[in-house]
Amino acid sequence: EQPLTSRVLVNRFWLMVFGEGLVRTPEEFGLQGEHPTHPELLDWLAVDFRENGWNLKRLLTQLLSSRTFRQSSARRLDFPDPENRNWGRGPSFRLDAEVVRDLSLWSSGLLNRKIGGEGFKPYQPSGMWIALSHPNSDTKNYKMDTDDSIYRRSLYMYWKRTSPHPMMSLFDAPSRESSCVQRSRTSTSLQSLALLNETQRLEASRKLAERLIRHAVEDTARIHYLFELLTSRKPKSIEIDALSELLQNSKTRYSKNPSDALKLMGQGLSAVDQKLPTEEVAAWTQVAATMLASDPALLLY
Repeated sequence: EQPLTSRVLVNRFWLMVFGEGLVRTPEEFGLQGEHPTHPELLDWLAVDFRENGWNLKRLLTQLLSSRTFRQSSARRLDFPDPENRNWGRGPSFRLDAEVVRDLSLWSSGLLNRKIGGEGFKPYQPSGMWIALSHPNSDTKNYKMDTDDSIYRRSLYMYWKRTSPHPMMSLFDAPSRESSCVQRSRTSTSLQSLALLNETQRLEASRKLAERLIRHAVEDTARIHYLFELLTSRKPKSIEIDALSELLQNSKTRYSKNPSDALKLMGQGLSAVDQKLPTEEVAAWTQVAATMLASDPALLLY
C-alpha cells in the first residue's frame, strides 16, 4: 500500500529504458531531490503497475511499445530542449559496459548462453592483480579460463572489487565498492582504442568477419548484412561507401603485408577457419571491428 515503492520502481525502469528518469534523482524522492518532469504520468504508471500485480514484464512492454520510446531521437530545431525534459524525442545514450561486450559476442556467434554457475575469468592484461594486491593475498595471481566459458555473458564475469576488468571500468561499470543508483556515461579516446585493440574485441571481429564471408559472395551484400545485424536498420549510401573504402584499403594493406594478417588472425582462443583466405578475413575483420566500435552499434537511438 506504500505508494513510494511503486513510484521508485517505475522510475527506475523508466531510467533503464530512456536513459533518464521521470525523477532525475532516482536515489532521492524527498525534498533534496528533483521534482518529476511529469508527475501525473509517474503517478499513473505507479498505480497501474501496482493494480496489475507488480508485473515487471508488462511494465517493460508498456514502456518499450510507447510512442515516447518509438519516436525519433533526432534533435528538433522547432522545439529546443537540450536535456529532453519534455520527452519530445526518443532516447539516445551509449549501451552499458556489459551490453557492449555481449553484443560483440552475440553478433560473432561466440556467445555462450549457459545460465548460472561459477563466474568466468576472461582475457585480461597480465600483472594487473599483482600490482593491486597485498603481497600475501591469495587472489594476487590471475589465471584466465581457457574453455568456452570466457564467451559467457558479462553478467557471469568474475569480479574483483579492488581490480575490476579494465573494459568494464572504461565503460563506466560500477566498481561494486559502494551502491550505485545511476551509472555515469563518459566518452573518451581510451574507449575507442580499447574497442579496436582489446583481445576479445579483435577475436569477436574476426569471427564476425568469417560469418560475413560465409553469408554472401558480394561485398555490398556483406556490408548490408553487417549493418543490419548490428543496428537493425539499412545502411545509408554514405555509410556503404565509407565501409567499402575501408574494406578496399584493408585488402590492399594485407595483400602487401600478409604477416600482419596472420598476426591479426592469432588473436583469441577460438579456432581460425582455415578454408577462408587469410587476407580477406583480415580485411573484413577491420570492417567488423570498425562497425562494432561505431556509434550506430554502441548507441541506443
